[in-house]
Amino acid sequence: MADEFTTLCIKSLKEKLEEEFPNYDWCTEQTLKNTESRISVDIYGENDRSIIILEFEMYRRRPDNNASKLFDFKEILMRKKVIIIHVFSPFYEVKPHYRRAKFCETILPEQFRQRNINYATFRWNLSKFPDVHKKCQNPDVDFPPEKDIQKAITTLARALKEIIVKWEIEEST
Repeated sequence: MADEFTTLCIKSLKEKLEEEFPNYDWCTEQTLKNTESRISVDIYGENDRSIIILEFEMYRRRPDNNASKLFDFKEILMRKKVIIIHVFSPFYEVKPHYRRAKFCETILPEQFRQRNINYATFRWNLSKFPDVHKKCQNPDVDFPPEKDIQKAITTLARALKEIIVKWEIEEST
């Protein structure tokens, strides 16, 4: 279960994506099920042709676990064009967490590609928002000002928009 700060970030990011991509139906904590198991993804967007899944890693010790579990849902993900975007907070800038994020950036893309699923990672740069950056590195730090959180989320949404638009263009050709 996500902490209050992570939940706020996910909710705010979903709202920004709804504004940027109104042709998708967006939700948070979407549960994917198959005959053997189920997994909940942080943000899920779907339309007639495509599915966008965002996994938002704030403090998880093993971020590769969540993405790897998506391999079990190939039959669901093969119905449409899919992109999975794995977002990493500044928590993953420091050891030993850096190594886990690096695994997701280097090994997982090829494993997803072999299954014809697009997979991208994104490191959330918060250098312009030092209070938000501190909170992302340490869950025990006080909440940063709400306006700073929203500005940071807006910056993240713009960066993700570039990834999604590029993917949609590549998939349509």
